[in-house]
Amino acid sequence: PWLIKPKQYPCILFSVHDSGFGISPEDQGKLFKAFSKIRTGDLDETRGSGLGLCICKHLVDRMGGTIGVRSELGVGSVFFFTLPCVPTQSM
Repeated sequence: PWLIKPKQYPCILFSVHDSGFGISPEDQGKLFKAFSKIRTGDLDETRGSGLGLCICKHLVDRMGGTIGVRSELGVGSVFFFTLPCVPTQSM
């Protein structure tokens, strides 16, 4: 399976599925790096600052979760992240 299992606690999975152009395996490795941009579909231009997914990765990592993408060219992509369900202490 493509999902990393939680270490100690159960986790919540959030995912977004699309049926767009898909992302090549080479470009998938760039997605979560700062200032990294990829081409989408037949367009010769890239858009955005290249920081959005890098910031998401940083936040999810800080909360003890995982983040990733699964994609197939011509089929679409699944972006996902998990967050652990950690019990809190009562006040």
